[in-house]
Amino acid sequence: MIWDEIETRACGKAILLGEHAVVYGVPAIAAPITSLELRVRVRPNPNESEPRLRGLLEGDALADEMVRHAWSHVPGLALGGADVLVESSIPPGGGLGSSAALSVALVRALLALGRREPSAEAVNPLAYELESLAHGLPSGVDNTVIAWQRPLRFQHGTEPRPIRPGGVFHLQLVDSGERAATKEVVAGVRQRYERDQAMYLAIFGAITALVDSAEAALLAGDAPALGRAFDENHQRLQTMGVSTPRLDALCERARQLGALGAKVTGGGGGGHAIVLWPREPTDEQQRGLEDVASGVVCRPVTQLADESD
Repeated sequence: MIWDEIETRACGKAILLGEHAVVYGVPAIAAPITSLELRVRVRPNPNESEPRLRGLLEGDALADEMVRHAWSHVPGLALGGADVLVESSIPPGGGLGSSAALSVALVRALLALGRREPSAEAVNPLAYELESLAHGLPSGVDNTVIAWQRPLRFQHGTEPRPIRPGGVFHLQLVDSGERAATKEVVAGVRQRYERDQAMYLAIFGAITALVDSAEAALLAGDAPALGRAFDENHQRLQTMGVSTPRLDALCERARQLGALGAKVTGGGGGGHAIVLWPREPTDEQQRGLEDVASGVVCRPVTQLADESD
């Protein structure tokens, strides 16, 4: 098959409510973070018989396995050898969807090479398979929100439900400077769940109610109500053992500085907190967060709003 270089992109994501619980069938709300982006360029290489990772992820065994799996699971393509170059501003291990973005971008590239429309519906099943290589048994929320690239309510086994925010929500991701492997954090939650299922089922019930109230707040443009849901969800994540002292300190400091709410986002064990501000934060507020610990970095504010036509 003769083909030309293909370039595709995928954004990052943030889970607003429901991380970890979503693995157990609880709903979650997630949003795309379009200021963070991963790009994949696939170009033919007649000197190779199979795809080879180049650039950022060259030598990464997991990424290489994801590429090979994707390459072999698109029917009707005989692509031969290729260089797969990856560039990304999504921090790995930060809970912002780096592996899901790679999965989505790879599938978009292969569908484009096969001259198939890379719609979210076409991309998502194979992207989930690739995510499974990275995380074992993921919920599917990460690849879904990145594939659809819009805020949505996700629950395993049901169609994702888009959310059109009724106002503007000022969200800021704050990097704790700590990192943890999502697969290991998820396994730790599983172990604790199996030791005390009654406690965890109660937590999951509470998170379901918080997701319901957060969805209503988003639709109504009620930022204070969403902030309260953030804080209560963070308390549940602390009980589940996926926060850290530094993340707790960041969330508490954000509230002291005037945030409406703050919580862990993503896998936890490190990574990022997500902060909801009543308006664009000042430089002083951001410096106050970065002073919590060495290595803390405030990322640009994301304005979550209705961007539909």
